[in-house]
Amino acid sequence: MKITDVNAYIVDSGLSSRSRCWVFVEITTSEGTVGIGEACNWPGDLTIEAGIRELKRILIGEDPMNVEKLWAKMYRGTSPHGLSGVITTSMSGIDQALWDIRGKILGAPVWQLLGGACRRKVRVYSHAHGATPEELAENALSVISEGFSAVKFDPFQTDPYTYSSSLTDVKLAIEKVKAVREAVGWNVEILIEAHGKFNAHTAIKVGKKLERYESYFFEEPVPPENVDAMAKVSQHLDIPIATGEHLYTKFGFRSLLEKEAVDIIQPDIARAGGITELKKIAAMAEAYYVPLAPHNPNGPLANYANIHLLAAIPNCAILEWVRNNPAWTHEVVTPPLIPKDGFVEVPNRPGLGAEINKKIVMDHLFDEKRYLPT
Repeated sequence: MKITDVNAYIVDSGLSSRSRCWVFVEITTSEGTVGIGEACNWPGDLTIEAGIRELKRILIGEDPMNVEKLWAKMYRGTSPHGLSGVITTSMSGIDQALWDIRGKILGAPVWQLLGGACRRKVRVYSHAHGATPEELAENALSVISEGFSAVKFDPFQTDPYTYSSSLTDVKLAIEKVKAVREAVGWNVEILIEAHGKFNAHTAIKVGKKLERYESYFFEEPVPPENVDAMAKVSQHLDIPIATGEHLYTKFGFRSLLEKEAVDIIQPDIARAGGITELKKIAAMAEAYYVPLAPHNPNGPLANYANIHLLAAIPNCAILEWVRNNPAWTHEVVTPPLIPKDGFVEVPNRPGLGAEINKKIVMDHLFDEKRYLPT
């Protein structure tokens, strides 16, 4: 059996931002088996599509069952382009599709091929938004009303380029956190996102004010490229520190774990290297007693890949889950994964257990003109 074709489709999810388009990967074999996966589009959807085309030349004629070999061949074969970013993101979608093929050929779900099930359902959280404490609290309650027991939000309005925050901005952020905690009560987890806005001094100052609200984690309080600054924040706060959405491959997480700079890691399965690499990152993290809470603002195929991975590793904490997608998105990948009481059941079908509805994909292909300035 050989790989005969590799294609990418950019699907416009219909949400407000171009960053919410999905890049689906489809790999076809000489025996007619088709594998599917998803690459994160955040470095740029058209760029990721080009990256997948670049990797196609490496894959054609290869045996798709040799997942480890193909991962290494893609990674080393494109190293002049850099060992993170576009190529690794493109590889991530391809890797998922290869695991899908492997499962279909062997008649087993991916989680079984990864070592079997540590759990049969995975806990998920979703997001709240709001400009005022009242709006944010109301939106958080709407998340909880859908069965989620954990909600994430970014309360900060800080200029991300100064790495500091005014007293007024900090006061408003704390009021937002207080309003959400009082609205949802103490039986619901709140997860606080900072998007790397602060330097270490400001992050510690702000974090001290957050401690009383018992956040599940404080995400990316400082930019992730400064591991020493992240470690300093972690050492000074009594809140679990989480980061990892901007890191690629096991090599990107090594120093973070070695310096014990983080309590929870957040690799993105559609960006950091796919199922193959996240399994290795999870094993590295386990040696430091660090759980995974993968970054996942992605589409329905990345959801599937994450659920299979998290079912098969012992150190799974929780998974990010996007809600409020347009109704048709439950039909583009079938059967849809639907959270119930804050958990998603692990699929039992061979491979990832999902199929793409090609007609819906073609009806919602990305049109760059929609996002150009007028």
